[in-house]
Amino acid sequence: MKVKEKKYLSESADILVDEYSKILGTDKDILLRGLAHDVNNNLMAILAGCDQLEKPNTNPEDKRKVLETIRNHITLASRLVNDLTRDSTSEDNQVIMTQYELENLLRGIIPSLSLVTSNTVTIEIGAIVTAPVFINPILLHRILLQFVRNSMETGGGNIIIYISVRQHDGWCELSISDNGPGIKGVSLDKVFAPGISTKTDHKRRGFGLSSVAHAVDRWGGKYGVENLPGQGCRFWITFPLLELNVTDDTPDGE
Repeated sequence: MKVKEKKYLSESADILVDEYSKILGTDKDILLRGLAHDVNNNLMAILAGCDQLEKPNTNPEDKRKVLETIRNHITLASRLVNDLTRDSTSEDNQVIMTQYELENLLRGIIPSLSLVTSNTVTIEIGAIVTAPVFINPILLHRILLQFVRNSMETGGGNIIIYISVRQHDGWCELSISDNGPGIKGVSLDKVFAPGISTKTDHKRRGFGLSSVAHAVDRWGGKYGVENLPGQGCRFWITFPLLELNVTDDTPDGE
């Protein structure tokens, strides 16, 4: 490499470092880290899919399903990258979904979630009870990916994840609970803060759940987490109902 080229690359690197230092710690920095975290989640799913395809004696139908899931993750990752170059993001594209459509959407996402866990986690769909809801299918997929990876990486073996939906306080509340060890060593009111990780090996981590919080904040929803009695934890997020005057709560356990 010529001296002039080396100097150019060095100067370019200095400019990038200088530009990034200007946004370090700002909302834009947090957003970029969250998007990068989401892209990585999709890349992990793609790699897991490739591992599945390399297994011997995989029948053609199973291969077709894995390939379809890999394509979905490539599309999701591409949209995330495109978000970096646009003023609006895919988070803004909400649609109205009925209870039946939402249940079908969740069941359609299950193969993707199973793939990212390399089929080491059992994922079950519970009761889905809600009036028509404003929801973003792409964003919901991203959020579930994050919650599932969080449960997988903080739990031990035989993890079971349970997804359910109910109406609560005039909103649609989606819950993701597991039977893992729960969240330890971190104050629950700080779990969604940028830079806070629920994992023991948290170097360069801690922006996955903060990206969830950023997304939910965009539509004015709420989010939270609680440790369950005995073991496990429950994450929840809310989506706006089509009729916000609907306030009848779904009884717990239904």
